[in-house]
Amino acid sequence: MSRTPLIHGPRPDLEIPTDGKSVFPAPIPVTGEFRGTAELILSNPMSDPNPPPSLSIPNPLLSFTHFSPFLSTSTPNPNPSSTYDVDVSFQVKRKRTGVRRKAPLDSSLQASPPPHPPLPPQTFPQIAYSINNSLNKPNPVPDISEEIIVINKEATNEALTALTLGFPADSITDEEIEAGVISSIGGIEQVNYILIRNHILSRWRENVSNWLTKEFLSSVLPPHCEVLLNSAYNFLVSHGYVNFGVAPAIKEKIPAEPTKQTVVIVGAGLAGLAAARQLMRFGFKVVILEGRKRSGGRVYTKKMEGADKFAAADLGGSVLTSTLGNPLGIIGKQLGSSFHKVRDKCPLYRPDGKPVDPDVDIKLENAFNRVLEKMSRLRKSMGEVAMDISLGAALETFRQVYGDAVTDEEMNLFNWHLANLEYANAGLLSKLSLAFWDQDDPYDMGGDHCFLPGGNGRFIQALAENVPILYEKTVHTIRYGADGVQVIAGGQVYEGDMALCTVSLGVLKNGSIKFSPELPQRKLDGIRRLGFGLLNKVAMLFPYVFWSTDVDTFGHLSEDPSRRGEFFLFYSYATVAGGPLLIALVAGEAAHNFESMPPMDAVSKILQILRGKFKEDQKSSSCNHSGRNLSSIRSFYPSRNLLLFLHKPASVYGLYGSSPGRRQFFSPLFLQAATSSQATGSAQATAPLPATAACQIATAYSTRRDIYKPQGIDVPDPLQSVCTRWGTDSFSLGSYSHVAVGASGDDYDILAESVGDGRLFFAGEATTRRYPATMHGAFLSGLREAANITRHANARALNIEVERSISKNTRSCAALLEDLFREPDLEFGSFSVIFGGKTCDPKPAAILRVALGSLKKSGCDGIRADQQHLNKLLFQQLQSHYNQQQQQQLHVYTLLSQQQALELREVRGGDEMRLHYLCEKLGVKLMNRKGLGSTADSVIASIKAERGNPRSLEASRLTKE
Repeated sequence: MSRTPLIHGPRPDLEIPTDGKSVFPAPIPVTGEFRGTAELILSNPMSDPNPPPSLSIPNPLLSFTHFSPFLSTSTPNPNPSSTYDVDVSFQVKRKRTGVRRKAPLDSSLQASPPPHPPLPPQTFPQIAYSINNSLNKPNPVPDISEEIIVINKEATNEALTALTLGFPADSITDEEIEAGVISSIGGIEQVNYILIRNHILSRWRENVSNWLTKEFLSSVLPPHCEVLLNSAYNFLVSHGYVNFGVAPAIKEKIPAEPTKQTVVIVGAGLAGLAAARQLMRFGFKVVILEGRKRSGGRVYTKKMEGADKFAAADLGGSVLTSTLGNPLGIIGKQLGSSFHKVRDKCPLYRPDGKPVDPDVDIKLENAFNRVLEKMSRLRKSMGEVAMDISLGAALETFRQVYGDAVTDEEMNLFNWHLANLEYANAGLLSKLSLAFWDQDDPYDMGGDHCFLPGGNGRFIQALAENVPILYEKTVHTIRYGADGVQVIAGGQVYEGDMALCTVSLGVLKNGSIKFSPELPQRKLDGIRRLGFGLLNKVAMLFPYVFWSTDVDTFGHLSEDPSRRGEFFLFYSYATVAGGPLLIALVAGEAAHNFESMPPMDAVSKILQILRGKFKEDQKSSSCNHSGRNLSSIRSFYPSRNLLLFLHKPASVYGLYGSSPGRRQFFSPLFLQAATSSQATGSAQATAPLPATAACQIATAYSTRRDIYKPQGIDVPDPLQSVCTRWGTDSFSLGSYSHVAVGASGDDYDILAESVGDGRLFFAGEATTRRYPATMHGAFLSGLREAANITRHANARALNIEVERSISKNTRSCAALLEDLFREPDLEFGSFSVIFGGKTCDPKPAAILRVALGSLKKSGCDGIRADQQHLNKLLFQQLQSHYNQQQQQQLHVYTLLSQQQALELREVRGGDEMRLHYLCEKLGVKLMNRKGLGSTADSVIASIKAERGNPRSLEASRLTKE
């Protein structure tokens, strides 16, 4: 029986990404006795079922402990979404986009937050000591340390800077290897290159408004390092790690006239703008085709105004995450802007408007984290089965079994945390992969979450300056071939040598753009597997700030689990937007329902939350329509709107309630029935609202205000409100990506692959495995593709072939197993078996497949839900959830002998008893197809080879039960 690969989380002491050729603090693997040779090992059995053999590399410095951390050449897991080292604490997911909050805990009991970025507690200090100690030794070892360059005494800090940018401290990345930055991996040359690389990164970040020159750097390096300096400098500049952005010294490097080929870019979002600016500086001729009337894509800052108040509202991407290494932080510095840290304090309020009891808040916060930890251990034990199970199914299973939330308030709190997870991923928990939903956590850059004062539109405005953008050009066809590309928008054809597609994953999923020839099936499958979720917002400009100014966020609990994400979180932008701006978030299932909610109803519900829950027993009995809400009143007048709202382009609806005449009727909103033509913004005569409806609403709002009057809080009417509709915006069709059930981090890499021999490229947040669903991820993907386009263009000019480095396709095993199990050697109930070798020999291994979606019961009612059978209960519940959500069979596998398979067939009592016998008596673990390991590969190969020879059906099949 093969060892089951484990699925669990990134090491808590190693959150810094190190995807080059080593992962510290793991020791350097050495073959046999020490002979100065290290092994280059690909250790990822689940993403690569056929790993390459070990590659021996001479390494003369392994015996010198001071430098050995820099000389490790063991390859890390190229798919961190598949294999981790220890359990993950799932609540770190909120670092990315979900709100980070602290439960109201006494300050004396709060632990100090770890510094960012988190460092291995012992290994990195040891490396730092080794570097500095080695550089300052008065009597270095002859013939070795004399070749190690001494740049300064800041090697530790410079290594730390490189770490925050995604570079390992002691090795080089795959990008650097592909670029050929050094002649051979390992040895002194690699050490010197790393020191030079880290120094360049650090020096530019000392003053990001200047253009860092090679001549400036050469003054601190010995002459014999000129080749390595050229290599490191050229790589970092061409790949956008230094000398990028919008500073005057960088903009002046753009040539007046292009000298290279033409690139057509589809989409003027962050990815398209970043790529365009970089390509223009490289000398390419660039044109961007943008369907909207504006640039920015899903980053949109709208100016809101009313009376004498103004504010800048970020209706799309808003929070700048992980600012320590974030390239948009560099852009902000170049713009001369400071950032506002989003404070962790986030008070929660019950549905009736009262604050959540602090003790209950702390209790449920801890309970929720316990559920996440238990779920983490579950996915570890499940192996690759977790790939086909949703995060929501596992969470709900543990909640039901352990019953951490028991009262109504506790259940509401639990659902609030679920809504926050759905916000972080822009996806329903029932769609997120249990195995890989947080696969990007190890790459967190560290640092605070921040707002940019004035809105992220400042980034867009600066990046779009002097970039040739053609607006209102909706692309519907992209043709690519050996002679170049044709991008068709309407009746116009734009020709170029290469094209860069930066449209959203939602647009790709929808098939809005036709590719000719069709995209490779590999890429189409990746597009289908990845998820693309939804987040919506309601931005409200008020006459004044009535909420607490010592918080940036506060939450609201819902009594309805299906609406847990409806206005569950409020962001205060009063300190950064220029006016009293409040933004309510809508996540999860509520975000989808919100798409069809009238804007007036949305604002009405938010005001109910802010003013307090309306209580039925306090309604006036004199109102005939007292039991109806705004929606029901509106249904009496289908041709009219209670409020004037303007239809905005793309994803935004405006809602205005600042008419001077509204106070002539009653507050909070000017309740007059506008004719349907007013929905387009044209002025029309209005008619007064019928008295019955007016009475109902007036009484309701009067009652709500009575709740807060004793507290001295008066919630005013908003001067202007705006609702987003990202799901129905034809240029986005959603908000941002996530790893759905059945997908993995591999799919981000697949989406990033170019097609057509370097003619068609792809960028955007859904093409970056490290930083998906983030603004900086989109920006970095644009810089990445600018480097790739340049590399292909240069190779084409020199008539050389570019080596393709595609991500590993881990699904070939699935197709092969599917074919083999079409004709099993043994079949009984929901169990199927194929044998490796002759069926008359009981010794060869066999592969067992269980179809969980069709498990057949005997006459019993199933297994009792007691502690003794807890694991089985969990498995059944996960299976039940999976069937409800996916409506398809789940196949799990294991290796066993033919004799064991025959014994299993003889077990009576139905499939449940067989499953019990398999797990309890034989001690077998069921796993996903990719978890079978290398032992199964040989069995599969032998079965395939044997079935290639003629044989009779009677010899190959045993009798079915």
